[in-house]
Amino acid sequence: MRDVVPNIYRLEDLKRSNVYLLHFGENLALIDSGMAADADQIIEEIRNSGCDPERIQAILITHAHLDHAGSAPILAEEFGVDIYAHELEAPYLQKTASLPYQSWLKKAIFWLGERTVMKSPPCPVDQQLRDGDVIEDLSGLQVIHTPGHTPGSMSLYLPESKVIFCGDLLFNMHPVTGKRGLRLSIPLVTVDKTQVLHSVRRLASMDVEKLCAGHGEPIMRRAGEELRKLLPEGPE
Repeated sequence: MRDVVPNIYRLEDLKRSNVYLLHFGENLALIDSGMAADADQIIEEIRNSGCDPERIQAILITHAHLDHAGSAPILAEEFGVDIYAHELEAPYLQKTASLPYQSWLKKAIFWLGERTVMKSPPCPVDQQLRDGDVIEDLSGLQVIHTPGHTPGSMSLYLPESKVIFCGDLLFNMHPVTGKRGLRLSIPLVTVDKTQVLHSVRRLASMDVEKLCAGHGEPIMRRAGEELRKLLPEGPE
């Protein structure tokens, strides 16, 4: 487990996506949960870090893709906590609806993935969140609806630290080559590219110093400037 900033930690050695552990005084929370196969490693790393798992208050899921939500049901049962997600993402997490990809290729990829390498059980959503919600027990963590990658993708903002957790709205690496660099959500696994730009524009208008993406290293300074570089010039 590695420090991002004081009281924010990134779990190490997970192969597909980032999982963050946040300390809020006496309370802890997880942002995203990796693949179902990551559950044992996440549990072991939290216990070995000296953290008391009984202090974990919530598992917050940025979006329904299984490399972010796959182990959430296992972790929630292990730690006895609720799973939080945006209300528009709940049907996809609970598998009562399929993500609304328009391309037959995207539909085929996810149909196959969910039945093979990314297979996992439905993920219950105990607490459905909305844009603008503030989670007081977690140091005033703010919910920002940032659709595009999926309809109910959400980012989470800590005003005091000026940190944004953006899920897969943005990647800080190339998913194939591994080359570092901030980039927009990958089109192949994105529902609506136009909404992605609107959502990034919204984050870029905020007071953001640090950005923790779902893939790649966190950006530790001037994240707002990096966000603005991704936006096309001219009127929206």
